[in-house]
Amino acid sequence: MSSNQNARVKVEIGSVQETLLIALWCRAAENRKERPILVDPKASAVVGRLDYDFGRMERSLKEPIVLISNIGSRNCDTAARGFMAGHPRATMVNIGAGLDTAFHRVDNGLVQWYDLDLPDVIDLRRRIIPETVRSRCIARSVFDTSWFDDIGSASDGLFMLAHGVLAYLGEDDLKKLFSALAARFPGAELVFNSFNAIGRWGGNHLAVKRVGIRNAPLRWAVASAKEVAGWDSRIEVADHWPMFSRVPRDPSWKRSTVTFMNLSDRLGMQAITHLRFR
Repeated sequence: MSSNQNARVKVEIGSVQETLLIALWCRAAENRKERPILVDPKASAVVGRLDYDFGRMERSLKEPIVLISNIGSRNCDTAARGFMAGHPRATMVNIGAGLDTAFHRVDNGLVQWYDLDLPDVIDLRRRIIPETVRSRCIARSVFDTSWFDDIGSASDGLFMLAHGVLAYLGEDDLKKLFSALAARFPGAELVFNSFNAIGRWGGNHLAVKRVGIRNAPLRWAVASAKEVAGWDSRIEVADHWPMFSRVPRDPSWKRSTVTFMNLSDRLGMQAITHLRFR
């Protein structure tokens, strides 16, 4: 490998985009554990390539935040694998992909994968995580629906995952996006994480602001999946569950962490929603 390929890459992206580094660091931190909730060794390699002060996250992000991020990713991975089981040559789109390595975690050797994000993020991503024949990048806003044309016909079904991104966006824009997806891709599926108002407050104060990222607040909060289904008659809730409800508690976790998870599920602070466009 050349020295250029080993050189650390400076991170020069916008404030909202910078939040992608929280999820990246959480995956790398999780992989240092003896029993990680999400296995993603590539995350550590990506962290090692970046010229960025991750020490702020090391000092500021506690066990619950690390687990929240990784359990969300694990839930989305599980849903993606479930779709691929019935659609082995599916088209998969990772919305707001950042430096996520979901393709490397779930690839079945057949799917066509697209990582969608803003141009500055995709420029950084391409320097760190090379594209492949079946894993391509799209440098556009999710609201620039010309990306619909980039993914082709999706002849064996379309599955989209949006982990850690939709809550940073505005509800009116999301309504328009979901209706556009329903019109263009009937039968497609989308899985994403969300917060209610309490969970949004916690995300802003316990994660984003704590690591010193400014001007990037979580914006969208939703009380239930039924509310999203009410946006358009073509939106169907295929599945919905509290974030931690399908994860066995590990005895090594702190008691305060488990208490937080149980409280979060009881209050509906965070959830995973799986939609289908009819």
